[in-house]
Amino acid sequence: MTPNSVVTSEAVTITGMRGTLPVTVDGGRYSIGCTTEYVATAGSIDNDQTVCLRHTSASGGDIRTETTLTVGEVSAGFNSVTQLDTETLGLLSYLDGNGELLVLDPTGIPTAADARLADSGIAPLPAGEPCVACFGQARAYPAGELSGSTFSGVHFARLAYIKRAVGNDSGGQVFRLETTPGPATPVPHRISSIGDACRITPTQTDDWFDVDAAAVVIERAGPDEKCSQTEDNAATVIRLSSPTSDPGTNLSLALNTKNPLHARRDASGAITGYLSFEIDQSNPADPVSELVLRDLDFGRVARLATLAPLDITAASQIEQIGLSGLFISMTPTGESLQLFRLNADASLSPSLHTFQGFNADSPLRKHLSDANHLYFADANRLMRLPLDADGTSSARLLTTLDSALKIEGERRLDPDSSPARVVFEAVDESFTVESGVFSVAANADDAPVTVLAQYPDSDGGEAKLQAVVAGSAYINITEFGVLVPEDALRIATDGSNSDLIDSGYWAGSSRQTSFDLADIGAIPPEFIFLVTRTQGEFTADDTLQSVDPETGERLKTQGTADDAATFQSVRASGFGRYLLARGEISRFGTPDHDVYFLDAENADSFTPLAVTRDTNDIPLNLRADF
Repeated sequence: MTPNSVVTSEAVTITGMRGTLPVTVDGGRYSIGCTTEYVATAGSIDNDQTVCLRHTSASGGDIRTETTLTVGEVSAGFNSVTQLDTETLGLLSYLDGNGELLVLDPTGIPTAADARLADSGIAPLPAGEPCVACFGQARAYPAGELSGSTFSGVHFARLAYIKRAVGNDSGGQVFRLETTPGPATPVPHRISSIGDACRITPTQTDDWFDVDAAAVVIERAGPDEKCSQTEDNAATVIRLSSPTSDPGTNLSLALNTKNPLHARRDASGAITGYLSFEIDQSNPADPVSELVLRDLDFGRVARLATLAPLDITAASQIEQIGLSGLFISMTPTGESLQLFRLNADASLSPSLHTFQGFNADSPLRKHLSDANHLYFADANRLMRLPLDADGTSSARLLTTLDSALKIEGERRLDPDSSPARVVFEAVDESFTVESGVFSVAANADDAPVTVLAQYPDSDGGEAKLQAVVAGSAYINITEFGVLVPEDALRIATDGSNSDLIDSGYWAGSSRQTSFDLADIGAIPPEFIFLVTRTQGEFTADDTLQSVDPETGERLKTQGTADDAATFQSVRASGFGRYLLARGEISRFGTPDHDVYFLDAENADSFTPLAVTRDTNDIPLNLRADF
């Protein structure tokens, strides 16, 4: 559907009525008799009359517009979705087995011959040598159109990456590549004068208003000049728009915390500063860990808390809730792990919760909240805390698991069930590591859980939560010792309506290219991908299909990876319909990663781009969330 165009529904005849009923419309206009006259005011309709709906499509690409007509007490909707202008799509980037950085225009069904060489490599590897650090050497950054809090036309627009030679453990230079389509092959530009960059540290610093203003945190080799020896590694922050001469700003980040640099935003989503765990080394004999709020230039504004020591290996985390909420789990000196909130006035709240159990995994999980509550784990307990808690109100207990189980791994909220439910993973490490996926009503108080999937065999296995969409959980069930997950499970989050697919697994998802930033929750999936395996006597074939996440319906069969006996998995992730998939493969015991293209809306689009033996091919823009 073209943006800003008038869209009219087909005529619908109203039947089965007795007498005249009132008619109202929301989000558009209607016409009784489907004439040229369309109105938005309330009216009435008789039996056997026809009615048509009309609205103007959205101004941006890939945006849904819906009109709802209510006749008596019955409502029905009519919707349109605008086309995404191909000029705003991001180029897909990947590294082939020769260490060449390539970009691909995803429109149509391209082949490897259509890729354009953008640069010569991020550390080409000798044949058969695994690329241990390649995944941390590049990061894609999204851009789109922001109107109010609606982010539309989202695509990967920039790629930041590090170039360092094979065998160089002292780091390399940082480059930026524009991946918005243009008339010629994009030319990489060096950003910053840094020459000892080891990897790009995961952060939450994307600038939705200006992608080039996004902060890029570079982990650098420390005094020992070795990237592999991380104990003394340093951090420097630059922006995607930094000039070549910019040395960046050095930060004393605790690099192995989760999201060491986190953007602080106002209610509109604009960045107002940065929050991080840092180490004050002004006294080398007694370094002090602390929580620091910096301004837009990364200058120090306030030491919010002095933490010595800070337990960065267990559960210290900064978590963004909605547009502007920031919660922090951390360990003050001589105390237990506690939960805090960054207030609107940039002060730190009193302690909101003191954790009772050991948390090997982060107790907070991205977007695990609704409009009123934050949900978090405390060992084998799942807790609920009001978002506006001031330290005087305590967290409520949703549920308690068996003492052998610990709530670790993925946790998602299902707002579409009634009541809403929290879906989470838990592991049993008492004898052999086993895992399960459970759910509980979000408004519960110490309620029993519903078991969605729990590995039943004493030999060991795991159930991994892949997605929660429209009241259903997508779960992979694996038996230890088997190369690929045996079963893909789709089950309602209340435990009903289970659908088990033998010899299959959920292989990732793509995210919608239009969503509301103010809506608390993860970016909704556009497609979910399913792999089914056909096993022969000595070989196997893996077939990839796109799935409608709302209904679980299999939409298109993308294609098959032939002779996949050595395949460990296929993973697809990105925005919208055009994606790169990564085939994780074992080549005679050596890990390898081949690259495939797919168009989720077209069958037979699963196309090999970089499929080579004994080398490592890596898609570089698999990051699909903020």
